[in-house]
Amino acid sequence: MSQYEISLHDATEINRLKEQNDKISCGSAPWKVTAPFDEQRHLFYGAVATNYLIDGYVCSCGTQEFVIRHQDQESSFACKECGNQKFYDADLALNHIEHFNSLHPEIDLLSMYEIVSGEGISSQCVITLPTAIDFSSDKIIYAKKCVHNLSISENGFVEERYLLSQNSSIYKELEKKVLDDVKSNNNFNLPMPNDRQLSLNMISFFLKHRYFKEFDFYFWDDLVAFKDEDITIEKAIAQISNYRKEKSIKKAVYQNYLDQLLFTNKFYSLFIDLFTRHFTDYNIVVKLINLRFSDEILQKTDKQSIDMLLTFLKIHYTQKQICNLFIQIAHIKDEEFFYFDMINEFIYAQSETKEYFTKVTCNLETLHNEFIRCTINKRYATSYKTKLEYLDMDMHACTQSGIYTVKLPNDGKELAFWANILHNCMLGYLEKIVARQTIIYGFFIDERLIFSVEIVDGKIVQASKKYNTPLSNIENTVMQEWFHRHFDHKILLSAS
Repeated sequence: MSQYEISLHDATEINRLKEQNDKISCGSAPWKVTAPFDEQRHLFYGAVATNYLIDGYVCSCGTQEFVIRHQDQESSFACKECGNQKFYDADLALNHIEHFNSLHPEIDLLSMYEIVSGEGISSQCVITLPTAIDFSSDKIIYAKKCVHNLSISENGFVEERYLLSQNSSIYKELEKKVLDDVKSNNNFNLPMPNDRQLSLNMISFFLKHRYFKEFDFYFWDDLVAFKDEDITIEKAIAQISNYRKEKSIKKAVYQNYLDQLLFTNKFYSLFIDLFTRHFTDYNIVVKLINLRFSDEILQKTDKQSIDMLLTFLKIHYTQKQICNLFIQIAHIKDEEFFYFDMINEFIYAQSETKEYFTKVTCNLETLHNEFIRCTINKRYATSYKTKLEYLDMDMHACTQSGIYTVKLPNDGKELAFWANILHNCMLGYLEKIVARQTIIYGFFIDERLIFSVEIVDGKIVQASKKYNTPLSNIENTVMQEWFHRHFDHKILLSAS
């Protein structure tokens, strides 16, 4: 940055601060409020209709005066104490605050924050304005007007309302008032955190789920099974453990629960439920519960799909063999897509899988390939005629890269042909390609497909050769050069 730019920036900031400092606070601004004189209690009240107006003036110096005038007469007043002639229209500010703010940006309308309790809690930014005149008592009556409001209902619904421009500092102040009030009074009688900062989301969660009696439920991923009954953590853990009585299982489950909260700040119960329900050997159950799965597997695994897969595997394999499969899954590093592909292939055509399945070694790769074999006929029948369309930027990457020719499949039939050559589940990505959620390129030598690359959101998510084997260092280097040439993103795959 040049010296001139620094000076210009400093000057701009100085002007901004000056304008901010020059603002008149709402409370110290000179105001004028107007009311019909005939509505005031005076000597001729109710006896004579004057059609007069009464103007009440409150000056910044503290002077207060009233002026009675005909409604056709122009308002004109100067403070006798300080001579000020400029007074702001309080009626306009009260009834049309946005328009008033646009006309008078010099007035700081962010005056005061307060809490309003009732059916829920409201945190409000309010301004105090003269709103009426009591001529008989020689008083100007003031009232508060809410310009910003953040409320949370007794049912946990959060609502924001802003009459003026909203910014993060306003929201933070409104939020702070709500949180401070809940922490101090806890009128909702909610479970409160001991070692964490309270948030609006937490308050909303427990207001919507009154039956959760302990704070740690906020971190549970799946709470559907606990609807409409008061429940504690101890009861919930017993339920997701299918009420297994073995001490070793109880200990393993509770330790798993503590570890997940510690390491992921979340608790996923799906595998505990599945393992304690599908496996009878308590030693195997403990071993499975002690596994630590990746965040992606915990977050994206569909419980119903795994439930059906386990039911199927138990027909063909022993509990120990299935246990070894999940040990392998738990040790997956950056290749979770292979695990999800296996499940997707099984779910895609279960009837075909059950009919044509041939028992293979119970590991991730062999089951993955066997499920593909069982479902491939159905995929071919439904996918062959699907035409694939691409953007110009996609086609631009179809070039010569070293000894490789890079291509895109033209239709489902060609994608199926590629999948057959590489013996993988590439055809299963057809719908995602059509929906532009992914794109697959093939690298050819003399019209022979050597490996494929999948790109999602401008990033390579997987690249493999036949039977999903990794690329060689040379192949990976070629792919990196091609990728950097056509996609302005850092490649995610390292050399094998």
